[in-house]
Amino acid sequence: MPSATEAHDRSDRVEANARLTAMAGVVLLALFTAEIVTVILGAKQVLSTHAAIGFLLIPVVFLKVASTSWRIIRYYRRDADYRRYGPPSPFLRALGPVLMALTVVLLVSGVVTYVGPSWAHPTALLTHQVSFYLWLAALACHVIAHFLETFRLTARDFFPRPSRIVSGLWWRRGGIVAGLAAGVALALIFSGHASGYLAQYHHHR
Repeated sequence: MPSATEAHDRSDRVEANARLTAMAGVVLLALFTAEIVTVILGAKQVLSTHAAIGFLLIPVVFLKVASTSWRIIRYYRRDADYRRYGPPSPFLRALGPVLMALTVVLLVSGVVTYVGPSWAHPTALLTHQVSFYLWLAALACHVIAHFLETFRLTARDFFPRPSRIVSGLWWRRGGIVAGLAAGVALALIFSGHASGYLAQYHHHR
């Protein structure tokens, strides 16, 4: 039988994973909101900003997908502690993979549209535009369902009380910072191609 300390450590690992997922979710919510604003303003009118935010998103999305997938894998491998934490509702379990797939399609099609080969541009642009509306509907459901829990878990790391401290705080913060830094690097490398994109876009129009 595991000792009380070992059981507590295992429970902490589950909580730490949940907090990392929540922290990444808060950052993504802010970035997705900014990206949606650029769509409302007209993506072509603020294309460099739209592209920069899109590239900034990619590593943070990867981090959230990794932390969420880890929980799913541990749960379905019958890890007792993740089983104790429990699964989402059936609706959210169905929604999660759909949102994940739509997010990947949205980001990949956006990258291909912006910096991909010219022959792929029309299909990638159409895919990007159509998937955006499907993704937006799925995201709205996801945010509504997880909003309070996400901010509650994130607050535990940013305003920690002694009784709520979970090991790995600096690793979680470091993971978010590293993801944002990688996103900034991608944005700096690729987001300056707006004039070339617009020339290509008008050529195909």
